[in-house]
Amino acid sequence: QNTTDIKQMILLNITGQVLQTRELNQDESITLQTEGLLPGIYILRLTAFDGSVLAVKVNKMQY
Repeated sequence: QNTTDIKQMILLNITGQVLQTRELNQDESITLQTEGLLPGIYILRLTAFDGSVLAVKVNKMQY
């Protein structure tokens, strides 16, 4: 899916708590801010302008 199709980005923790919400313009790139997040599993939910939803598992590693 082209990033220009994404209208909303929501980052949730593994329990479903919303940590970040961002509305995107059609020509805007997706940048996920991970500063302040503890290492672990997160869900990135992307909603497209056509209403379709994609959920992606994100694993933040500790360095």
